[in-house]
Amino acid sequence: MIARSMAPNAADRYPDAGAFRDALHALDAPVDPEAATAVVALPLPANGPPSFSIGNWRILALGGGLAAGLLILVVSAAPAGLTRTEQAVAGGAGLEVIPMATPAPSTVEPTSAPTPRGNHGKGDGNGKGKAR
Repeated sequence: MIARSMAPNAADRYPDAGAFRDALHALDAPVDPEAATAVVALPLPANGPPSFSIGNWRILALGGGLAAGLLILVVSAAPAGLTRTEQAVAGGAGLEVIPMATPAPSTVEPTSAPTPRGNHGKGDGNGKGKAR
């Protein structure tokens, strides 16, 4: 059913969504639990199963070795103790920490009573607009 719905040729696909729906509903048919399971052979690709040659393994080993060497180099070059960020915060390493943003002081103070609403030409809040 999936192969038919994804067929490259439009004439081989379901003609419309209703036909596809009917095919899906046909899957709800009762299944005999005593029926034998069918064994279906899957076709192999034309050039056979994928395989790795010695050359492919050598390339993978070389790449893995280079990656491991790079990791060792990076880890060994890292300074012991504080990280660059920690050194910068402590004032070392010649770096200056400049804050990107600072919190602004609050100018609004909460009140215990609700704020009175004045009529600013927006009506009385009944959804009908200005009273006339």
